[in-house]
Amino acid sequence: MSQVALITGASYGLGKSISEKLLANDFKVYGVSRTDPQINDSKFSWIQTDLYDSKDIQNIYLKIKETKVDVLVNNAGIAFEKLALEYNDQDFDRVFNLNFKAPIKLTQALLPMLCRGLIINVSSISDRYPDPMYGLYASTKAALNIFFETVATENKNLIVVNLLPSYIDTPLQHKVSDSHKDFDWNMPMKTDDVAEIVPYLIYHKENLESGSRIIIVSKAMDGHGKNPEKLWIYTIDDKQMKKVE
Repeated sequence: MSQVALITGASYGLGKSISEKLLANDFKVYGVSRTDPQINDSKFSWIQTDLYDSKDIQNIYLKIKETKVDVLVNNAGIAFEKLALEYNDQDFDRVFNLNFKAPIKLTQALLPMLCRGLIINVSSISDRYPDPMYGLYASTKAALNIFFETVATENKNLIVVNLLPSYIDTPLQHKVSDSHKDFDWNMPMKTDDVAEIVPYLIYHKENLESGSRIIIVSKAMDGHGKNPEKLWIYTIDDKQMKKVE
């Protein structure tokens, strides 16, 4: 019997590439999105869902014919540019509800079907790089990571992995970067290349440490693997402060 995967944001970009990779590996794939992914494969089923709607999320499990989901890929997300101190309540709801709350609500809804399953969250390397204009987006990714690392510690029957890719050539990346004349389009990775990590993780999951973060870069972006944190430690005994390397 084929393994079963459910992927959000399956209609285009990375989500569609992941769906196609898993279909090529003989998975039964459920693609969750608002628009039809146009994937012509008998092993693919589209679940039309608005991930901003809690009721829609809760009803996803009713569309799954199998009793178990082997792999859940929380991929859907949104980003837009705005100065950090200019975000309003609508912006917070728009970004946090999709990037942070929806993966949590979906995982809760599918938990009975995920026993000994693999949860892969598509986060971002932006969780540690304070890029101007992306404060809210990066904050949702940082929150997503620590939340699901906690899920990993509390649920020993699950394997949880957070993926931290750098730039990817997706419609979303074009939407936020096409207006920037200085953006180097030689840097972004292709969705098919990034998607290859998903079957790799599935077939090597016995070696995975649940709760891990995995940075994904190309050689062109290898410098992003360096830790940019400005983290210091103050010791109360000797009243000394030093930077944590």
